[in-house]
Amino acid sequence: LECFENIIREKLMISPVIHFDETGMKIEGKRHWLHVASNEKYTCYLPHSKRGA
Repeated sequence: LECFENIIREKLMISPVIHFDETGMKIEGKRHWLHVASNEKYTCYLPHSKRGA
């Protein structure tokens, strides 16, 4: 999956328009953040324990 994830990130990086969002959520009772980057074709979800990852 790492190779696939890198391909998606590369496709997003060359996109003229990218939407970014972060949403709080709980994982095992602890606050985490789901960072999202997307365009019209690709979406990358990156869960992280810190908001400003």
